[in-house]
Amino acid sequence: MVFYLLFLLINVIGALIVVVVIGRKQKKRDEMRRLAAARLIKEEVLNGKIRGNDAGDGRWKLLVILRFYDGGMKEVVLDPSFAIHFGRSGLTSDVTVDAELVSASHCVLYGVNGKLYVKDEGSGNGTYIISGMKRYRIDGAELKEKDVLETGGVRFHVVPYWFDMTGV
Repeated sequence: MVFYLLFLLINVIGALIVVVVIGRKQKKRDEMRRLAAARLIKEEVLNGKIRGNDAGDGRWKLLVILRFYDGGMKEVVLDPSFAIHFGRSGLTSDVTVDAELVSASHCVLYGVNGKLYVKDEGSGNGTYIISGMKRYRIDGAELKEKDVLETGGVRFHVVPYWFDMTGV
């Protein structure tokens, strides 16, 4: 009986430690996103590139975090009000994908009224959205919160992110 109670106590303490560690990692990840977004916004403000605001109140700006594997896990923050071009060509693409099945100009991701959309640009192998357990070939479609964008076998986790413009 004592061993059983000791075992339960150890498991509870272990679970609490895991919760605290995960919470700290989440806070650090959120802070890194905020800093990356702030850096992007400040660079664009300095370059005079911000063309308006998707939220309409002048405070919030829609950004996109892209997570993908390209020889190593990458995470980039982009502004969808500028139309983000995906493709194999570094000359015409904002996000260069080094994969044989990706066309030179494969697809474009853009934001309108706080929503994200993707449009295939006549790619040879198509553009897909993976939503839950289903995979759809699309010509153009809205991207939802947990959807995954796939171009030529490369999967992009697209995370919409609202950035607070006050203080920039």
